[in-house]
Amino acid sequence: MKPAFVGLCAALVLALAACGGGSSASTDTATGGTGTGNSSALPTQCTGSCNAATPVAPTVSGTGGEGNVTLYSTSASNGGACGYGSTNIQSYAAIHANVAAGDGQGPWQHGKVCGQCAEVTVLTSQGLKTTTVRIVDKCPDDHCGIDLGGTAPSAVMADGFGRYAGQWRFVACGGHPGVSDGAPTLNVKDGSNPWWSRVRVHNPATGVASIDYQDTGSSAQGSFAFDTTNVENAYEVPVAAVLQSSAATFLITVNYVDGTKATVQLSPAQLGAASASYPLH
Repeated sequence: MKPAFVGLCAALVLALAACGGGSSASTDTATGGTGTGNSSALPTQCTGSCNAATPVAPTVSGTGGEGNVTLYSTSASNGGACGYGSTNIQSYAAIHANVAAGDGQGPWQHGKVCGQCAEVTVLTSQGLKTTTVRIVDKCPDDHCGIDLGGTAPSAVMADGFGRYAGQWRFVACGGHPGVSDGAPTLNVKDGSNPWWSRVRVHNPATGVASIDYQDTGSSAQGSFAFDTTNVENAYEVPVAAVLQSSAATFLITVNYVDGTKATVQLSPAQLGAASASYPLH
């Protein structure tokens, strides 16, 4: 399956029950809960052609979703609607943009879900197989649930590449191999300048909830609006309040969906410097 590439909900604290097979215990630090694999209506084993599951519309929950799990690519991430460009991320996915065809009700939401990691559980003839991926793209196709790339398809598609029944839940990225190609950074979009600038977070620790700014020399503060009209997975840097401000520096705070934060201190000029990248701490 080839992709074209809900704002993340405040996650519920759930104890997620394992169904056995390939599931493994994990701590859901993205949502604040502790679970063992995905809570599941999946049986422990499939019968028939496990890699030829019936195409179904995906369902959405507060912690992830359920539906078809398909093949995106077996190469490292190279592009995608999240705007990360060519990366060395080895375990990644495209997430569904729609529930019903064209309705825009999937978790994509103009890229708000970008960078979030997801634990994916797949039903195979050998039982349930689980892997963790980072979302780097969107999948607008009918019956698309989550489209796996890099090392992820081979990790779970025990019956050969194809369409499987499965589930996914959003988790923090820490401790999962292959989902990052470096430390978290705040990146300025190419084409940005002192009068128009967009930023996004590369290799976030989990999903990004919001980005705030605080003038380090005064009480001036605010938030970067998420761009829902022009650029996917991008936050708008205010022109008058920040880019054209006389402030020396701003403290930029990235608020993650699990309540943790990362920060960097930047000048207005740095926030308008096209293609610049700044480490988050």
